[in-house]
Amino acid sequence: MKTQPAFNIVGTNIDGSGDRDLLKLQTDDVIRQFKASGMLLFSGFEVDTQSFEQFTNRFSNDYMNHKGGGALRQVINKNGDGTIMSVSYNYNVESQRTFPLALHSDRSYTRSQPPVMWFYCVTPAKEDGQTLICDGVQVSEQLSEPTRKLFRENRIKYVRNYRDGEWQLIYQSSTLQDVERYCRENSLRFTANPDNSITTEYACHAIVKPRWTEREAFVNSILLVLWQEEDLKRTTSVVRMEDGSKIPQDAIDEVREVSDRLTRKISWNPGEIAMVDNTRMLHGRCAFNDPKREIYVRMCHSVPW
Repeated sequence: MKTQPAFNIVGTNIDGSGDRDLLKLQTDDVIRQFKASGMLLFSGFEVDTQSFEQFTNRFSNDYMNHKGGGALRQVINKNGDGTIMSVSYNYNVESQRTFPLALHSDRSYTRSQPPVMWFYCVTPAKEDGQTLICDGVQVSEQLSEPTRKLFRENRIKYVRNYRDGEWQLIYQSSTLQDVERYCRENSLRFTANPDNSITTEYACHAIVKPRWTEREAFVNSILLVLWQEEDLKRTTSVVRMEDGSKIPQDAIDEVREVSDRLTRKISWNPGEIAMVDNTRMLHGRCAFNDPKREIYVRMCHSVPW
């Protein structure tokens, strides 16, 4: 297995140019490299959707659908377990599929946060559309002590509001009882409103201990939710301090400055795969203007290692 740094400060590249058979890689070697670096980029291998599924099955037999997630996603392997999905937003597609995404950790707004995420590039955008990657350990370590103390000692709260007709799509159910059960199982506070809309709340820390390192990491979805609220003027999702107050602006400004400085871009080639530690890394996306861009995602609910 030929390896080299993927970027100068984050990730490891696994080079398949010598032997393009992805399935010949030793699982234990991949896991060792992954735990050490937090992100692996597999380049130069011959990959299709079937080999992507076979390869990722070596690392977990417990993959997730996107029930309860913040977006609707098209299922790719409908004849399989239904857990390989397109990252393209599958609702009001024409107007929303090419927007940028701020740095975040998937499903950090619920207890069902996947520890490992896989991204597989089928077709890159003709230009732009890079995936952003940022090491939350480095962000935490470069924040000022007052900002680290704020997020270490105080929890944040994600509040999500879904109208009647929206929550049925997000939670893949037509009954409030099913949604309430899902929320209870995932530590979400659930409220059914008189107009048949729902509100959920989830409180957690923004600085956490990742699964495979003892160093603290700034891992959350604060920047993504703030972008939705401030730039898109949406009220579907908001993020606050646990007491309901807004997160101090000076802390947000510092997080943005530090994370921007530490962020690198994956400029995709067809067939490339990224394996991301979702308990340590933040990821996002640059805007693009190519509806043919296609990236698949698969999320581990758990791993046995």
